[in-house]
Amino acid sequence: MIRIDLAKLNYKFKSIQEQYIKVYEEYIKLLKLEQQVTLDAVRSEMQIPGAQRSNYLAKPYYENNKLRTKEILIVVYILAVHFCFLVLYWIWTNLILKQLMKKIKEHNSQMFKKITLEDEIEV
Repeated sequence: MIRIDLAKLNYKFKSIQEQYIKVYEEYIKLLKLEQQVTLDAVRSEMQIPGAQRSNYLAKPYYENNKLRTKEILIVVYILAVHFCFLVLYWIWTNLILKQLMKKIKEHNSQMFKKITLEDEIEV
């Protein structure tokens, strides 16, 4: 039979949980530090004269914001797809529905003519 020592398991679980909390706190600190570094870089970039501003921090700024550029590209892609659907909907409503309305009007006028002809014949 296998005996499980619950006290040992509980101790190990608590130690793992504490380690996880410490790692998570460090992660949050690093995120805050990264945001502060980015803010400091932007602030320092604004203080540099115009000729040096374009080259200063250009590469690190791009490398730090690769995720942001991907997010922007995804949003642009979604907007482009919505625009394409909007154009297709406009084409459908303007061309196809106009043709359908013409056919309906022709059919109605023919039916009205038949009704009036039948009324004239009966009289």
